[in-house]
Amino acid sequence: MKKHILEELLKHDINITPGALELIEKKYSNSLKRIIEEAIKRNIAIITEDFLRNFDNNKVEVIIKETYKRLADEYEEEIEVKKSFKKISSKADVKKFLNYFRNRYEKIKEMFIKRGIKPVTISQAIKSKEEVYIVCCVYDVRETSSKNIVMDVDDPTGSVKALVLKDELKEVCKEIIRDEIICLKGRYNKSFFIVSDIIFPDSPLKTKTKKLDIPIVTVFISDIHLGSKKFLKEKFLKFIRWLNLEGNRKEIASKVKYIIIGGDLVDGIGVYPNHEEELEIKNIRRQYKELYEILSKLPKNIRVIIIPGNHDATRQAEPQPPIIEEYAKEFYEDSRFLMLSNPSYISLHGIDILIYHGRSLDDIITTLPGYDYKKVDKAMSLWLKKRHLSPLYGSRTPIAPEDYDFLLIDNIPDIIHAGHVHRTAVSDYKNVLLINSGTFQEQTEFQKRMNIVPTPGLVPILYMDEMRVSILEF
Repeated sequence: MKKHILEELLKHDINITPGALELIEKKYSNSLKRIIEEAIKRNIAIITEDFLRNFDNNKVEVIIKETYKRLADEYEEEIEVKKSFKKISSKADVKKFLNYFRNRYEKIKEMFIKRGIKPVTISQAIKSKEEVYIVCCVYDVRETSSKNIVMDVDDPTGSVKALVLKDELKEVCKEIIRDEIICLKGRYNKSFFIVSDIIFPDSPLKTKTKKLDIPIVTVFISDIHLGSKKFLKEKFLKFIRWLNLEGNRKEIASKVKYIIIGGDLVDGIGVYPNHEEELEIKNIRRQYKELYEILSKLPKNIRVIIIPGNHDATRQAEPQPPIIEEYAKEFYEDSRFLMLSNPSYISLHGIDILIYHGRSLDDIITTLPGYDYKKVDKAMSLWLKKRHLSPLYGSRTPIAPEDYDFLLIDNIPDIIHAGHVHRTAVSDYKNVLLINSGTFQEQTEFQKRMNIVPTPGLVPILYMDEMRVSILEF
């Protein structure tokens, strides 16, 4: 009985003295609901024996709840935008695509060279009798009838068939995606480049040094999908109330300095066939306006960093410029909101964060064996291994051929934040924190068909003085 009483009181952030707990158990067990209602009404933080004795006469001892001030307000914000894509180049043509892939190739080749590898071109490798390194783009990977692996690879000087005979390297080939840039060690023999080693650009092991000396918190959310019939409004409002120091866990909420939203703020219009049938709000401007009305209730000193996703009002091809101002003008008029591109690279007090909506996770999970939506962080780690946010071209993730490959991970961040797949996950790859922030939308019909089970209302928060992530449920 005591356990039940304590659980009910804790739900409402109300404490109780030991004597009052005994008294409720003996005399007031049937009035627990009314006691809680009266305590809330009178802003009671601690129920005492005197409160209970005078309960029927409404003569109560009032102990005012502890007032929490926002601890984060004591510290100045420090935001540096290191990369945010804004300018869309001219219309794509064959030349632009060639330049785009050449830029990707040259940048990743530089990564191998910096590691001490001295590659030769494919045209040189074909003429050499020595074992050499080549940096190449993978055109195709397939298994032969004899269970060996053949890769069609090329570079700006030519193409070759790379033959993988070693069993341990065949396992490595299971993680190779078409269009990615890799390094192969081997020797040309007749018609094939016989592979003796496969090297990915990969991330070096980072040293865990970055911890702030101030007790502030960053909150990661994404995939709100306001406007959808499946939008979980009450969970989202509970999250907003928590940030306003209402309910439990006030101490944590008082430390929140930043919120990063990783795309799909609204459900959009016409994103997929028959989309309108699943919409509560069928006007995208109204979707953004209603979301702003909710987010505008946040404490004034919380800074909100926003990137778009594939449901937002901007172009579909990545990199995506920020949400178009015409559709979300309220956010642009409010200095608390920082509207950036997808992806973006920022620094908060010297902690580097790569923010990417995460659409290419669909390509990775549906292409590679051993990957699924239940282990989204495993798929996220491949971005670092391949040093690219969307290595596969021409699949579900449309990519625009800009002059510079904005999806390259040329500088290793301390944190990668993504969303898109609606499943909360936190892990670590070579001391880089990988955070997927889940959703505020219940399972859709499309997700049922794809066997995707979302985890709505589970919000990762980062204690920046500890570089530790915990997940709060709303």
